[in-house]
Amino acid sequence: VIAAPWIVRAWQGFMRRRMIAAAVANRPDIRHIDGENDRRGSAEALSSEAFTLGAFRDSGLVEAFQSAAVHHILTGDAQGVPFAIAEIALLDAKGYRMFGGVLASFRLARPRPFLTIVARDRGILCNLLARAGSGIERLPLEDPDFEGTFEVYGDDQVGGRVILTTTMLERLKTLDELARARGFACAFLGEHLLIAFNGMNWRCPVWRILQPVGTWLQSYAEWLTSLVELPLE
Repeated sequence: VIAAPWIVRAWQGFMRRRMIAAAVANRPDIRHIDGENDRRGSAEALSSEAFTLGAFRDSGLVEAFQSAAVHHILTGDAQGVPFAIAEIALLDAKGYRMFGGVLASFRLARPRPFLTIVARDRGILCNLLARAGSGIERLPLEDPDFEGTFEVYGDDQVGGRVILTTTMLERLKTLDELARARGFACAFLGEHLLIAFNGMNWRCPVWRILQPVGTWLQSYAEWLTSLVELPLE
């Protein structure tokens, strides 16, 4: 009984690695980095042309942090788009967790000289507005269903509307439903699309231990792969 939690945790860690391996097995354009065992590879992936960790702080998608604990990273160049997706925890100077979830960054084909933010978490937006000052304004859209769930802010009203087409709004709603996270926020900033999935993790639910692996591993791998495919669209 005492050992059971550690046994289950170890099983979750093992299955997470197996799941990620299954997700990228037939994808030469996606590489898996085990952040817990390959710190050098993690550091390079999180400071590349596809992903800059500081950009998430600068855009307001995450709170200010001092260090990061990286679990796993998916990175590569899919359909000509460099990207990196990291399961990560961000910590302050005292070691308290400021963010726990998944951060994703995709390099845009055309740089955007302005900032546009879409989020469900009002707290993130309030924190951003407090730091960014009067340059960030509410961006109203002509989609009441979308605005009933999300809030949009930016420093260029025209540029924001150019990005957030009807098709883009539908894909963002689909991505939010796919994420299964406690919060969803994204930012179009400079050369990158930045996405923060607060509360997401790639561990298998505990109750999966009661099911044969073959009945669910493939669907789980497909879900993980879709976190790459949908933003690419």
